[in-house]
Formats: sequence, structure tokens, C-alpha cells
Amino acid sequence: ESHARRFVAEGARVVLSDRDGAGLADLAAEVGDAVEVVEGDASNEEDVTALVATAVERFGRLDVAFANAGIGSAQRIVDADLAARVRVCIAEGEAFAADLEVETASGRRWHSLAIKATRDPLDGSPAALIDEADITLRKSLTARLEQATATFASIVENHADGLLVIDEAGPCFANVAGEAMLAGRPGLATELGAERAPAGTVRDVVLGPGRIGELRVLPTIWEGRSARLATIRDISELRRAEAARAALEERMQQTQRLDSLGRLAGGVAHDFNNLLLIILGSCELAALGLEQGEPITPLLAEINAAAERAAGLTRRLLAFSRKQFLQPQHLDLDNLVREMSKLLVRVLGEDVGLVLEIDQQPCWIRADPTQIEQIIMNLAVNA
Repeated sequence: ESHARRFVAEGARVVLSDRDGAGLADLAAEVGDAVEVVEGDASNEEDVTALVATAVERFGRLDVAFANAGIGSAQRIVDADLAARVRVCIAEGEAFAADLEVETASGRRWHSLAIKATRDPLDGSPAALIDEADITLRKSLTARLEQATATFASIVENHADGLLVIDEAGPCFANVAGEAMLAGRPGLATELGAERAPAGTVRDVVLGPGRIGELRVLPTIWEGRSARLATIRDISELRRAEAARAALEERMQQTQRLDSLGRLAGGVAHDFNNLLLIILGSCELAALGLEQGEPITPLLAEINAAAERAAGLTRRLLAFSRKQFLQPQHLDLDNLVREMSKLLVRVLGEDVGLVLEIDQQPCWIRADPTQIEQIIMNLAVNA
């Protein structure tokens, strides 16, 4: 009855057996529905089986805590295999330890059992010393730790970066990406040696044709000994993107420089063109006052021709600065090349020979003279 009262106080429902049921009627009346008394002989196996089946049918679950089978002290009901193991320990003087999941009033719990054969201090008969502890929390924490460890191992193994642990003998661990990097670059293991890649190293390494990796080395402990953790990240795409960005920035700067130079050239061309107009006008006025055959006439013609060529240069500068409108006209390309030959010789220098291969038949085109002269000049200089 004392056990029944304690279980009821803990919120359990109790089934008690009595030969005629009358002996426990007062207890049942006192605690109400929490205790149910059934008739049966607890020392009879058939009655016990029927009692258990009835309790399970009524309550849905049965936790057998204590039973009195005719012995003086209460005996905990345990798994049959464990009971057999206890008997073997007692008989053979062995020790036994096991973790068991048991059903309790608060749910399923894990208990650790340590069984050691001994003798009863009163009569010296064989007995067993059983040490039991609730290890449910430890089991839960262990399971969570194992799950976290497995998750972390999966993350490391499948990480996109190469992860390698290196000791004095060389790489002793590598994830999938690290193994691929070692296989793709046979000399990489040597490059990761302590002398070339000590702890604290941060630098680029070649992973293969067109592939660059960023290497970082940190000190670590591996299986109780000092080692180095090397992480290698493939930054090939990053380097290519950086190179493309640098090239784009260079082109933008070049465009800005050309734009500035064009504005400067346009300003100089306008000022210079004004001076040429004065020179050309003065030549024409001077020629009007001369008689035919005057010695100065050829000199004025040279001045006028030079001024015309200078005017052509100003037109090219204006075209370069995009301030000169194109004026297409019919041109004899062969004749234009002949006229430019002297200028080309001076531009190319004395160490470069200029040979003209021109057809006797005119080559007529429609184009802006200044633009064609600029094209021919560029072709000659680049060649």
C-alpha cells in the first residue's frame, strides 16, 4: 500500500491484485480512480499474465515497478536477458556493464548498470552488487555531439575550398577538393612543405594551366601532434575578373587621355590655321605684284606649298579632335601617295627605305583627303 500511495502521489495510475479484492478496498476508496483493485494471486503465473493484459487494455501502457512474489523484500522487475546475465555474473564471479532504455512514469529513460559479483555480508551467499545511474542527459548530449560531428565532417569533406592538414611527413588529411588539387598539380605537396609554406603564409599558388589558388596556412593540432592547416581557394575566376577590370579601366583612361589630347589638338589647330591664312594671303598678295620670271616667284611658290601642307596638317588635327567635318571628294589615290612620299620619308627616318609601287592607271576613290592621308600615314608608321 505504501508503494501504491507513492506512485499515486507522482501522478501514476496503479493496478493492485489481491486474492479476494477485499483487503485493498479501503485504499481504493481513499485514492479514488487512481487505484484499481483486481482479484488474483500474484504468485500464480496465469493470474499475473491475465492481470498484466487487463491493465494494458485499460490504461494503454503498463510500467511494472515492483512486484511481491512471496519474498520478503521488493524486487525490481528487469529484462529477462539482463536477469540471466546477473545470474551468470553471480555464478561465475564476473563483472558486467550495460546501458538500458527503460520505461518510467516520466517517459523513456536511459540507465547505466554496472554489475559486480560479490557475497552477502550476512550469510556469505553469492550475490550481485548493482550500480545504477540515470544517463539520459548524457546520452542526449552524446547523440547531439555525434550528429554535430557528422555534420561538421560532411561540411569539411564537401567544402569547395581545398583543406589539407600537413605534418612533418607531408599531407596527412585532405578533403575532396584538396585531393583534386594535389592530383592536378603533382608538385603542390612539395610546395606546401614547412620551409616554403610555414604557418602564417598567405600567397598565391599555381593549381594548373590557367588556374590560380590563394593559399593560407594556420597552425593546428592533428591527432595530438603539431601540424599545419592549409586552405586553398581557387581564385582563377576572380583573377580573370580583376584583369578584365584593370584592362577596362586602362581603356577608359586611354579614352580620357585621347579626348583631352583631341581638345588640345583642336585648339592648337584653330590658332595655327589662323596663322596659315595670313601666310597664304600674304603669298598671294606678293605674287600679284611680281612680273613673270622674277627670281622671287619660285620662293613664294615654295612658301605657298608649305603653307598648304601645313593647312593639311591642321585639317588632320581637327579631324582627330572630331571638330572637322568630313568632305568626301573624288581623288586619285596613286597621285595622293606620290604627293605624300616626301612627307613619309621625313616621318619614317633615314634608316627606313620607302619604295612606291604604283600602277600607271589612276585609282579613283571617293573619300575625305585628310582622312585618307591619315590612314596612309598610320599604315606607314605602324609598318
